[in-house]
Amino acid sequence: MPTVHPQLQKARDLLPLIAAAADEHDDIRKLTMPVVEALIDGGFFTMLKTKSVGGMELKPSIFAQVTEAIASVDGSTGWAGVPKQRLLGHQRVSRSAHRAGDFRQAGRDRRLGTARFAVG
Repeated sequence: MPTVHPQLQKARDLLPLIAAAADEHDDIRKLTMPVVEALIDGGFFTMLKTKSVGGMELKPSIFAQVTEAIASVDGSTGWAGVPKQRLLGHQRVSRSAHRAGDFRQAGRDRRLGTARFAVG
């Protein structure tokens, strides 16, 4: 019998919580605080980050399985919650930013460098 990756099992364990909040997510147009806290506590926002910066450095195939499992019970959580790190990998999701009402802006922006034209 194949073993299940621990992060996939964590996702499966959260499915009842996420499914119960799915209608509310649609109504309020953001994720509920209990779901956000469970995702943060479960490390779901660090799955693709490298280990050198405190991430899990999961294989993309495992990341896809985790995201698919979550999206199977609530597309909003699957789309807005977990994969967000692919788009905003340099941002940190925080509870306080979510409480402020704008989960999309959670974390902090930082410049990664400066673009300059070069001759040649």
